[in-house]
Amino acid sequence: MAPHFDIITIFPGTFAGVIGESILGRAIASGLLEVELTDLRDFTTDKHRSVDDRPYGGGPGMVFKPEPVFDAVEHVLARRPVREGDGRQRRILLTPQGRRLDQSLLRELAQAEHIVLVCGHYEGFDERIVQGLGCEQVSIGDFVLSGGELPAMVILDGVARLLPGALGHPESSDQESFEHGLSDHPPYTRPAEFRGMRVAEVLLSGTHAEIERWRRSEARSRTRALRGDLLAADRDASSMLGSAGTVRARPRTRAGSDVEDVGGEYEGPAGAGRSTRARTLEATRHCPARRTRDSADAADERAPEQRSGDFTVPEGRDPAADPQPAHAPVSARLAADRHRTGGTHPGTSGRRE
Repeated sequence: MAPHFDIITIFPGTFAGVIGESILGRAIASGLLEVELTDLRDFTTDKHRSVDDRPYGGGPGMVFKPEPVFDAVEHVLARRPVREGDGRQRRILLTPQGRRLDQSLLRELAQAEHIVLVCGHYEGFDERIVQGLGCEQVSIGDFVLSGGELPAMVILDGVARLLPGALGHPESSDQESFEHGLSDHPPYTRPAEFRGMRVAEVLLSGTHAEIERWRRSEARSRTRALRGDLLAADRDASSMLGSAGTVRARPRTRAGSDVEDVGGEYEGPAGAGRSTRARTLEATRHCPARRTRDSADAADERAPEQRSGDFTVPEGRDPAADPQPAHAPVSARLAADRHRTGGTHPGTSGRRE
Protein backbone atom coordinates (compact mmCIF):
# COMPACT_ATOMS: atom_id res chain seq x y z
CA MET A 1 0.00 0.00 0.00
CA ALA A 2 1.33 3.45 -0.92
CA PRO A 3 2.07 5.72 2.06
CA HIS A 4 -0.59 8.41 2.46
CA PHE A 5 0.36 11.85 3.78
CA ASP A 6 -2.25 14.15 5.28
CA ILE A 7 -0.78 17.62 5.68
CA ILE A 8 -2.66 20.12 7.84
CA THR A 9 -1.61 23.71 7.18
CA ILE A 10 -2.91 27.27 7.03
CA PHE A 11 -1.02 27.78 3.75
CA PRO A 12 -1.87 24.82 1.48
CA GLY A 13 -0.90 26.79 -1.63
CA THR A 14 2.79 26.67 -0.70
CA PHE A 15 2.95 22.96 -1.59
CA ALA A 16 1.78 23.23 -5.20
CA GLY A 17 5.21 23.51 -6.83
CA VAL A 18 6.96 20.99 -4.61
CA ILE A 19 4.53 18.09 -4.95
CA GLY A 20 4.25 18.54 -8.71
CA GLU A 21 7.94 18.48 -9.67
CA SER A 22 11.00 16.22 -9.80
CA ILE A 23 11.22 12.90 -7.92
CA LEU A 24 8.40 13.74 -5.54
CA GLY A 25 6.07 14.75 -8.37
CA ARG A 26 6.83 11.55 -10.29
CA ALA A 27 6.33 9.40 -7.19
CA ILE A 28 2.88 10.93 -6.65
CA ALA A 29 1.95 10.67 -10.33
CA SER A 30 2.93 6.99 -10.45
CA GLY A 31 0.99 6.12 -7.29
CA LEU A 32 4.01 5.41 -5.08
CA LEU A 33 2.91 8.13 -2.68
CA GLU A 34 -0.33 9.94 -1.86
CA VAL A 35 -0.53 13.50 -0.54
CA GLU A 36 -3.66 15.29 0.65
CA LEU A 37 -3.67 18.88 1.89
CA THR A 38 -6.10 20.11 4.55
CA ASP A 39 -6.66 23.79 5.30
CA LEU A 40 -6.74 24.24 9.07
CA ARG A 41 -8.93 27.34 8.71
CA ASP A 42 -11.74 25.13 7.40
CA PHE A 43 -12.18 23.93 10.98
CA THR A 44 -12.66 27.32 12.60
CA THR A 45 -16.03 28.65 13.77
CA ASP A 46 -15.65 32.44 13.83
CA LYS A 47 -16.06 34.82 10.92
CA HIS A 48 -12.36 35.71 10.92
CA ARG A 49 -11.37 32.00 10.66
CA SER A 50 -8.96 32.43 13.56
CA VAL A 51 -6.63 29.56 14.39
CA ASP A 52 -4.57 31.35 17.07
CA ASP A 53 -4.97 33.47 20.20
CA ARG A 54 -2.87 35.32 22.78
CA PRO A 55 -0.91 33.18 25.27
CA TYR A 56 -2.03 32.87 28.88
CA GLY A 57 0.43 34.60 31.18
CA GLY A 58 1.29 37.24 28.63
CA GLY A 59 4.25 37.50 26.32
CA PRO A 60 4.81 38.12 22.60
CA GLY A 61 3.29 36.20 19.73
CA MET A 62 0.26 34.01 19.27
CA VAL A 63 -0.45 30.34 19.99
CA PHE A 64 -2.37 27.78 17.93
CA LYS A 65 -5.75 27.13 19.54
CA PRO A 66 -6.64 23.53 20.40
CA GLU A 67 -10.16 23.43 18.90
CA PRO A 68 -9.38 23.70 15.15
CA VAL A 69 -6.29 21.45 15.41
CA PHE A 70 -8.21 18.72 17.26
CA ASP A 71 -11.06 18.88 14.75
CA ALA A 72 -8.74 18.79 11.73
CA VAL A 73 -6.63 15.89 12.99
CA GLU A 74 -9.66 13.85 14.03
CA HIS A 75 -11.20 14.52 10.61
CA VAL A 76 -8.25 13.13 8.65
CA LEU A 77 -7.89 10.18 11.03
CA ALA A 78 -11.55 9.26 10.51
CA ARG A 79 -11.04 9.27 6.73
CA ARG A 80 -8.28 6.66 6.92
CA PRO A 81 -8.74 4.37 9.94
CA VAL A 82 -5.49 2.52 10.66
CA ARG A 83 -4.79 0.30 13.63
CA GLU A 84 -2.65 2.17 16.15
CA GLY A 85 0.39 0.95 18.01
CA ASP A 86 2.29 -0.86 15.26
CA GLY A 87 3.92 2.12 13.56
CA ARG A 88 1.60 2.08 10.56
CA GLN A 89 0.15 5.46 11.49
CA ARG A 90 2.28 8.44 12.58
CA ARG A 91 0.92 11.75 13.88
CA ILE A 92 3.55 14.47 13.79
CA LEU A 93 3.61 18.07 14.96
CA LEU A 94 6.38 20.00 13.22
CA THR A 95 8.00 22.03 15.99
CA PRO A 96 11.53 23.34 16.78
CA GLN A 97 11.71 21.34 20.02
CA GLY A 98 10.91 17.96 18.47
CA ARG A 99 13.07 14.93 17.67
CA ARG A 100 15.63 15.89 15.08
CA LEU A 101 14.93 14.47 11.65
CA ASP A 102 17.59 12.11 10.32
CA GLN A 103 17.88 9.30 7.81
CA SER A 104 16.87 6.72 10.41
CA LEU A 105 13.59 8.52 11.11
CA LEU A 106 12.90 8.90 7.39
CA ARG A 107 13.27 5.12 7.01
CA GLU A 108 10.79 4.62 9.84
CA LEU A 109 8.28 6.91 8.16
CA ALA A 110 8.74 5.16 4.82
CA GLN A 111 7.32 2.01 6.45
CA ALA A 112 4.14 3.72 7.65
CA GLU A 113 0.79 3.62 5.84
CA HIS A 114 -0.62 6.92 7.07
CA ILE A 115 1.35 9.98 8.16
CA VAL A 116 -0.31 13.12 9.50
CA LEU A 117 1.86 16.25 9.44
CA VAL A 118 0.58 19.32 11.29
CA CYS A 119 2.45 22.50 10.34
CA GLY A 120 2.97 24.85 13.25
CA HIS A 121 3.15 28.65 13.20
CA TYR A 122 3.52 31.65 15.49
CA GLU A 123 4.68 30.68 19.02
CA GLY A 124 3.68 27.05 18.59
CA PHE A 125 0.88 24.72 19.67
CA ASP A 126 -1.23 24.91 22.79
CA GLU A 127 0.28 22.18 25.00
CA ARG A 128 -3.07 20.40 25.19
CA ILE A 129 -2.71 19.57 21.49
CA VAL A 130 0.49 17.67 22.28
CA GLN A 131 -1.08 15.93 25.28
CA GLY A 132 -4.51 15.14 23.85
CA LEU A 133 -3.76 13.99 20.30
CA GLY A 134 -0.88 11.64 21.06
CA CYS A 135 1.35 13.31 18.49
CA GLU A 136 5.11 13.03 18.29
CA GLN A 137 7.10 16.19 17.63
CA VAL A 138 9.73 16.44 14.88
CA SER A 139 12.21 19.18 13.99
CA ILE A 140 14.50 19.44 10.96
CA GLY A 141 17.22 21.24 12.92
CA ASP A 142 18.18 23.65 15.65
CA PHE A 143 16.91 26.80 13.99
CA VAL A 144 13.60 28.61 13.69
CA LEU A 145 11.47 28.97 10.55
CA SER A 146 8.28 30.89 9.94
CA GLY A 147 6.19 27.73 9.88
CA GLY A 148 6.08 23.98 9.50
CA GLU A 149 5.43 23.92 5.76
CA LEU A 150 9.11 23.72 4.74
CA PRO A 151 9.84 20.91 7.24
CA ALA A 152 6.81 19.04 5.90
CA MET A 153 8.22 19.34 2.37
CA VAL A 154 11.59 18.04 3.59
CA ILE A 155 9.91 14.97 5.11
CA LEU A 156 7.86 14.38 1.97
CA ASP A 157 10.90 14.48 -0.27
CA GLY A 158 13.05 12.38 2.07
CA VAL A 159 10.43 9.63 2.36
CA ALA A 160 9.68 9.62 -1.38
CA ARG A 161 13.34 8.88 -2.18
CA LEU A 162 13.21 5.73 -0.05
CA LEU A 163 10.19 4.20 -1.75
CA PRO A 164 10.95 1.34 -4.17
CA GLY A 165 10.74 2.60 -7.73
CA ALA A 166 11.05 6.31 -6.90
CA LEU A 167 14.69 6.62 -7.98
CA GLY A 168 16.20 5.65 -11.31
CA HIS A 169 18.67 3.16 -9.81
CA PRO A 170 17.51 0.72 -7.11
CA GLU A 171 20.76 1.14 -5.12
CA SER A 172 20.78 4.95 -5.19
CA SER A 173 19.14 5.53 -1.80
CA ASP A 174 21.28 2.88 -0.07
CA GLN A 175 24.54 4.52 -1.15
CA GLU A 176 23.76 8.10 -0.20
CA SER A 177 25.20 10.17 2.64
CA PHE A 178 24.28 9.11 6.20
CA GLU A 179 22.99 5.68 5.19
CA HIS A 180 26.02 4.09 6.88
CA GLY A 181 26.86 6.80 9.38
CA LEU A 182 29.22 8.65 7.03
CA SER A 183 29.12 11.43 4.49
CA ASP A 184 29.23 10.34 0.86
CA HIS A 185 32.50 9.92 -1.02
CA PRO A 186 33.67 12.70 -3.41
CA PRO A 187 31.91 12.26 -6.77
CA TYR A 188 33.52 12.97 -10.15
CA THR A 189 32.28 13.03 -13.75
CA ARG A 190 33.65 14.00 -17.18
CA PRO A 191 36.01 15.55 -18.16
CA ALA A 192 38.90 13.69 -16.50
CA GLU A 193 40.77 16.98 -16.11
CA PHE A 194 39.34 20.47 -15.59
CA ARG A 195 41.45 23.59 -15.04
CA GLY A 196 44.36 21.51 -13.82
CA MET A 197 42.28 19.44 -11.44
CA ARG A 198 42.27 15.72 -12.24
CA VAL A 199 39.92 12.95 -11.26
CA ALA A 200 41.45 10.49 -8.78
CA GLU A 201 43.34 7.94 -10.88
CA VAL A 202 41.80 4.95 -9.13
CA LEU A 203 38.39 5.94 -10.55
CA LEU A 204 39.81 5.63 -14.07
CA SER A 205 41.43 2.25 -13.41
CA GLY A 206 38.33 0.12 -13.97
CA THR A 207 39.24 -2.01 -10.93
CA HIS A 208 35.96 -2.12 -9.05
CA ALA A 209 37.34 -3.54 -5.79
CA GLU A 210 39.96 -0.78 -5.58
CA ILE A 211 37.35 1.85 -6.44
CA GLU A 212 35.03 0.62 -3.69
CA ARG A 213 37.82 0.65 -1.09
CA TRP A 214 38.87 4.15 -2.18
CA ARG A 215 35.30 5.37 -1.85
CA ARG A 216 34.92 3.95 1.66
CA SER A 217 38.21 5.48 2.77
CA GLU A 218 37.41 8.87 1.23
CA ALA A 219 33.95 8.88 2.78
CA ARG A 220 35.49 8.41 6.20
CA SER A 221 38.17 11.05 5.63
CA ARG A 222 35.56 13.48 4.39
CA THR A 223 33.38 12.82 7.42
CA ARG A 224 36.30 13.41 9.78
CA ALA A 225 37.13 16.72 8.11
CA LEU A 226 33.61 18.11 7.61
CA ARG A 227 31.23 16.23 9.93
CA GLY A 228 33.21 15.05 12.91
CA ASP A 229 29.99 15.02 14.95
CA LEU A 230 28.88 11.91 13.07
CA LEU A 231 31.97 9.99 14.14
CA ALA A 232 31.64 11.27 17.70
CA ALA A 233 28.04 10.04 17.79
CA ASP A 234 29.16 6.67 16.46
CA ARG A 235 31.77 6.40 19.22
CA ASP A 236 29.17 7.29 21.85
CA ALA A 237 26.89 4.58 20.52
CA SER A 238 29.77 2.09 20.56
CA SER A 239 30.51 2.96 24.19
CA MET A 240 26.89 2.33 25.10
CA LEU A 241 27.02 -1.06 23.38
CA GLY A 242 30.20 -1.92 25.25
CA SER A 243 28.66 -1.09 28.62
CA ALA A 244 25.81 -3.45 27.80
CA GLY A 245 28.23 -6.35 27.36
CA THR A 246 28.81 -6.26 23.61
CA VAL A 247 32.34 -6.21 22.19
CA ARG A 248 32.72 -3.96 19.16
CA ALA A 249 35.59 -5.22 17.04
CA ARG A 250 38.03 -2.70 15.65
CA PRO A 251 38.25 -2.71 11.82
CA ARG A 252 41.17 -4.79 10.56
CA THR A 253 43.23 -4.58 7.40
CA ARG A 254 42.37 -7.22 4.84
CA ALA A 255 44.93 -9.96 4.45
CA GLY A 256 47.36 -9.17 1.64
CA SER A 257 46.12 -5.59 1.34
CA ASP A 258 47.35 -2.28 2.69
CA VAL A 259 43.82 -0.86 2.71
CA GLU A 260 41.85 -0.85 5.95
CA ASP A 261 38.22 -1.74 5.33
CA VAL A 262 36.65 1.13 7.29
CA GLY A 263 39.19 3.33 9.04
CA GLY A 264 42.43 4.86 7.86
CA GLU A 265 43.46 6.42 4.60
CA TYR A 266 43.43 4.70 1.25
CA GLU A 267 46.89 3.86 -0.08
CA GLY A 268 46.08 1.49 -2.96
CA PRO A 269 48.00 1.75 -6.26
CA ALA A 270 50.81 4.29 -6.34
CA GLY A 271 49.41 7.81 -6.47
CA ALA A 272 45.79 6.71 -6.49
CA GLY A 273 43.46 8.88 -4.49
CA ARG A 274 46.20 10.96 -2.88
CA SER A 275 44.87 14.27 -4.17
CA THR A 276 41.70 14.02 -2.11
CA ARG A 277 43.60 12.61 0.85
CA ALA A 278 45.98 15.57 0.82
CA ARG A 279 43.06 17.98 0.87
CA THR A 280 41.48 16.37 3.92
CA LEU A 281 44.45 15.16 5.99
CA GLU A 282 45.33 18.52 7.56
CA ALA A 283 41.70 19.24 8.43
CA THR A 284 41.47 15.77 9.92
CA ARG A 285 44.31 16.49 12.33
CA HIS A 286 42.42 19.48 13.71
CA CYS A 287 39.01 17.77 13.79
CA PRO A 288 37.54 17.70 17.35
CA ALA A 289 36.06 14.26 16.73
CA ARG A 290 39.48 12.90 15.70
CA ARG A 291 41.03 14.28 18.90
CA THR A 292 38.21 12.67 20.85
CA ARG A 293 38.85 9.31 19.17
CA ASP A 294 42.62 9.55 19.81
CA SER A 295 42.04 10.41 23.47
CA ALA A 296 39.65 7.49 23.82
CA ASP A 297 42.18 5.14 22.18
CA ALA A 298 44.84 6.35 24.63
CA ALA A 299 42.47 5.70 27.51
CA ASP A 300 41.90 2.19 26.22
CA GLU A 301 45.65 1.49 26.56
CA ARG A 302 45.55 2.04 30.34
CA ALA A 303 45.60 -0.97 32.61
CA PRO A 304 42.11 -2.31 33.33
CA GLU A 305 42.26 -1.36 37.00
CA GLN A 306 42.88 2.28 36.01
CA ARG A 307 39.72 2.54 33.91
CA SER A 308 36.57 3.66 35.68
CA GLY A 309 33.88 1.02 35.72
CA ASP A 310 36.24 -1.98 35.21
CA PHE A 311 35.97 -4.95 37.55
CA THR A 312 39.07 -5.85 39.58
CA VAL A 313 39.62 -9.05 41.54
CA PRO A 314 39.71 -8.39 45.30
CA GLU A 315 43.22 -8.53 46.76
CA GLY A 316 44.26 -11.94 48.02
CA ARG A 317 41.78 -13.91 45.90
CA ASP A 318 42.77 -16.24 43.07
CA PRO A 319 40.99 -15.15 39.85
CA ALA A 320 41.27 -18.66 38.43
CA ALA A 321 39.35 -19.98 41.40
CA ASP A 322 36.87 -17.14 41.27
CA PRO A 323 35.58 -16.98 37.68
CA GLN A 324 33.47 -13.99 36.78
CA PRO A 325 29.71 -14.48 36.49
CA ALA A 326 28.14 -14.30 33.05
CA HIS A 327 26.54 -10.96 33.88
CA ALA A 328 29.86 -9.28 34.83
CA PRO A 329 31.00 -6.49 32.47
CA VAL A 330 32.92 -7.70 29.43
CA SER A 331 35.93 -5.66 30.53
CA ALA A 332 35.86 -7.54 33.88
CA ARG A 333 35.84 -10.95 32.23
CA LEU A 334 38.64 -9.98 29.85
CA ALA A 335 40.74 -8.61 32.75
CA ALA A 336 40.27 -11.79 34.75
CA ASP A 337 41.10 -14.03 31.78
CA ARG A 338 44.27 -12.06 31.09
CA HIS A 339 45.27 -12.33 34.76
CA ARG A 340 44.61 -16.08 34.74
CA THR A 341 46.47 -16.85 31.49
CA GLY A 342 49.35 -14.48 32.22
CA GLY A 343 49.03 -12.71 28.89
CA THR A 344 46.59 -11.42 26.38
CA HIS A 345 43.04 -12.65 26.15
CA PRO A 346 42.68 -15.50 23.61
CA GLY A 347 41.59 -14.18 20.25
CA THR A 348 42.93 -10.66 20.71
CA SER A 349 46.03 -8.99 19.35
CA GLY A 350 47.26 -7.75 22.72
CA ARG A 351 45.68 -4.32 22.38
CA ARG A 352 42.51 -3.73 24.35
CA GLU A 353 39.79 -2.30 22.09
